[in-house]
Amino acid sequence: MNFTSGISIKKLWSDAPFTTIMALINVLIFLIQVIFEQMKGYPYIETLGAIQKTLVFEYGEYYRIFTSAFLHADILHLLFNVGFGLLIITSFLERKLGTLRTVIIYFTTLLLSGLAVAGLSPVNIWTLGASGAIFGVLGAMLWMSFFRRDLLTDHDIRSIRTLIIYNVVITLLISNISNVGHFSGLVAGFLVAFLFIPRDKAEYEIYH
Repeated sequence: MNFTSGISIKKLWSDAPFTTIMALINVLIFLIQVIFEQMKGYPYIETLGAIQKTLVFEYGEYYRIFTSAFLHADILHLLFNVGFGLLIITSFLERKLGTLRTVIIYFTTLLLSGLAVAGLSPVNIWTLGASGAIFGVLGAMLWMSFFRRDLLTDHDIRSIRTLIIYNVVITLLISNISNVGHFSGLVAGFLVAFLFIPRDKAEYEIYH
């Protein structure tokens, strides 16, 4: 996908500092999860903050809507969300929109998708992972492919739309993926982009 090319590891920090920091935080927290589980001998997700409807709404543990986005079920889950979702997808958005707008999109969609998961998922389901926010980034990129085409190449646009279709299909086919988290993140990202990314090119250049 050409829209992810043109950035090296050396340039990642200068071009996408927010993405770099988020990737490092997610890796660090995963290491803490592994250490915690080894020391305690039982699963970490309840103690460290995954989303579960009863704990959020009946026990008032609303912090889980935020903390769950920094937890991952296993190394493959982590590698996909960090290696692909953050270092490729989110860094692309940050290089196009700047750090401030990327922070707004990422955390707003993180919270909105987390609320949707807490409200709509079955009681016996635990949900964790950064994919709600990452789908929010994809939703913002989808918005750009319609309304800010000047920021993208034609190949970028085709790649973004193909990537979203692929991820939607995967979400529907794999049983242990949170459909609510992914689809609410995607919709939230599109709407947040509508609110925070100027459609006027000149206005964007002034405030970028």
